[in-house]
Amino acid sequence: MPLLTLGLPGRVVGWLHDAGLPVTALETSAVRRGIGPGSSDTSIVLFDSRNASARTDADAAESLGYETIDAARLMTGPLSDEDPEHTLVPAASDPRRRFFEGLRPAIEAAGGVWTRISDFPHPFRWSVCDEDDGDASSLDSHREAAFATALGAFADLPSQGSSGRLAAGDWIKSCAVAGRPIRVAGEPAAVLSRHGFKASTAPLAWQTTLVDFAEWWRLRRRFTVRVVRRGRISEVETSLPESLADRLQPALEIWRGRHLAIVPLVHGRMILDDDSLPFQSNASRHFAGFTADAVDLDLSAVRDRTAITAPA
Repeated sequence: MPLLTLGLPGRVVGWLHDAGLPVTALETSAVRRGIGPGSSDTSIVLFDSRNASARTDADAAESLGYETIDAARLMTGPLSDEDPEHTLVPAASDPRRRFFEGLRPAIEAAGGVWTRISDFPHPFRWSVCDEDDGDASSLDSHREAAFATALGAFADLPSQGSSGRLAAGDWIKSCAVAGRPIRVAGEPAAVLSRHGFKASTAPLAWQTTLVDFAEWWRLRRRFTVRVVRRGRISEVETSLPESLADRLQPALEIWRGRHLAIVPLVHGRMILDDDSLPFQSNASRHFAGFTADAVDLDLSAVRDRTAITAPA
């Protein structure tokens, strides 16, 4: 890793960035000169076979030793010929979720490991955002494509007496264990307290503003992470923006089946041993993050409630 991309639709590239997957464009000039991947790394090319040029370059890359995955086989909706970015036409079911459900096993079958940048700064596991606090003009500037998907995946507290929805306190619990951020009108600590949650019972909640979350999401897209696997050892090389220094620390998620390990990232090189990673069973979070699993949550289906516990 990173995952090498080739000729993908613009929306799919956005999905990959929102999911926090380390991706970079394949250097086709090197492939066309017959230069293959390094022998020590699993190099995987994700391409769209409906793009004739990408299909040709992917065939050449495969002949040089790259692993290849055809994104066209993972998509559920057709492409619009009139869209200059080849944006997907949504199918009846969520094409984004179907895409990731096919991508992860394809990457693992090719010898890769599912790794991603966490949705929230370390050590937080979810977020409650005040949508009223902060500079409104600054927030408007973030309502661009880079933040639109994330913003649309935020949960809102159900209104008083809403039928067919969980009570607000239970809804907060369900969002917490699923890692789905909530936007509220008011100071997050006060909103949580009003529904029975004190700071001590929500230690992993990033209580911030929607403006600051948008800034974090923009910075998160600028992280450069490269993971090289050598047996059960991962060599992680990370480049972080200077503007992030001393403010927000990103974290890397490493998935093994339904088990998840989260490791804080630092600028530079890290060596991680699988045998010493803090893997924990995960029964509620989507392996591609909250933007890939933005659906209404049923508290009765949530099995892991350790992320937050309401006071008795």
